[in-house]
Amino acid sequence: MTNPAAYQGGPEGSFARRGHGGHAAPPPPHVGFHPVIDLETGTVVAVSAPAPAGRVTDLESDIDRAILAAHATSQRETLLPLHVALRAATLADDRGMDRLHQTFTSMGRRPSGVIISVGGLFGGMPPQEAVARLGRLRATGYLIAIEHAADLPARFVAEVAPSVLALDPELARRASADPRRAALVDALVSLGRRTGGHVLAPGVVDDEQLVRLRGLGVRLAQGPLLAAPD
Repeated sequence: MTNPAAYQGGPEGSFARRGHGGHAAPPPPHVGFHPVIDLETGTVVAVSAPAPAGRVTDLESDIDRAILAAHATSQRETLLPLHVALRAATLADDRGMDRLHQTFTSMGRRPSGVIISVGGLFGGMPPQEAVARLGRLRATGYLIAIEHAADLPARFVAEVAPSVLALDPELARRASADPRRAALVDALVSLGRRTGGHVLAPGVVDDEQLVRLRGLGVRLAQGPLLAAPD
């Protein structure tokens, strides 16, 4: 699997900022991004779109949020990979996923410049269907991340072989002081090494937490200690 530090995706041309009739399109709402830091190199390797303030229940809203993030990065003309979060249920919305793919294409952002991060226990679909849908996204060129990877069956995560295995913030926080949770993080790091992925620890707030997570082999991190949003 490609090393996140070597991702080369991103816009190759400027996004058209004009609407119908030659009038300038209104700027999109402000979106603050969370940088993803590679702890081995100390560099920013991706930017994450923020999670919704409330629980997203509508599939279209899930897609719209990802499209808004794509527009915002296009306005900033960043070459960093865009990390967008989708619920697993959204993967079954073929029309919405096609719309998202077309949006990326229209902006000149290649699939290799997008990390699609999936959360939720299969979204109500059979595990093998979820594996197949994620496999099709990967075959198209998208990089795959799994949210709350520790909550999912290890066999499922191994089959998906994601580029990024994201911890939930509580596990990332408690693993620095709890041996049992540290063992769980260590197991995910080992699984990632064997399947070509890296573990991401979100919400890092202090040096002690960062040092202990790095000691467990965690490669990617984000949080207030490393950089404020945006």
